[in-house]
Amino acid sequence: MRRLALLAGSLVLVTTLFGCGGDGSAYCDRIRGNVEDQTLNRLDVSVPGDLKKLGEEARALGELAPQELHADYAVLSRAFEGDQVNPTEAIADIEAYDEVTCDVEYTD
Repeated sequence: MRRLALLAGSLVLVTTLFGCGGDGSAYCDRIRGNVEDQTLNRLDVSVPGDLKKLGEEARALGELAPQELHADYAVLSRAFEGDQVNPTEAIADIEAYDEVTCDVEYTD
């Protein structure tokens, strides 16, 4: 459970962004929508239902993501499903893509 909480925290970080612009894709629009809505930031990763919502959002973003991010989002989805995978590199790849292509900047 602790590992999933860390993963969920990472997904919240992935969607805790600020900025504007981007490529106009549904993926970038969804990333910015999560930022504006702030719903993911209000979820409590210790609550199973909230953790499930974060996993569902990771899968939804993965479906919208460009081909070059599909493998990274697959790793996140597998981690939420309980597979023993390390999502650190996948999260870094997603963040790098989002910063350049979606014109967002990550905050701590």
